[in-house]
Amino acid sequence: MVTSYNVLLATMAANDLVKLLNDLLYFFHVVLLVADPAAAYRLFVHVYPASHYIFNQVARIAHADTSRRPVQLGVAR
Repeated sequence: MVTSYNVLLATMAANDLVKLLNDLLYFFHVVLLVADPAAAYRLFVHVYPASHYIFNQVARIAHADTSRRPVQLGVAR
C-alpha cells in the first residue's frame, strides 16, 4: 500500500542509509590517512565528488520544502 506516510518513511530510510555509507567512507579515509596517505588522497580525489553529489541529492529529496502552497490554475481573481 502506497501512502504518503510510507513514502516519507522510505525517503527518510534512504537518507539515513546514504548518511551511514558516507560516514563509512570517511572512516576508511581516516584509516587510510594513518596507514597510507597517498592512497587516502587518491580515494578522496576520486570518490569524494560522486559521494558529495549523491549525499546532497538524497538530502535535498528527504528534506524537500513542504511549506510551498500548491499552484492553483484557472482561478480568476
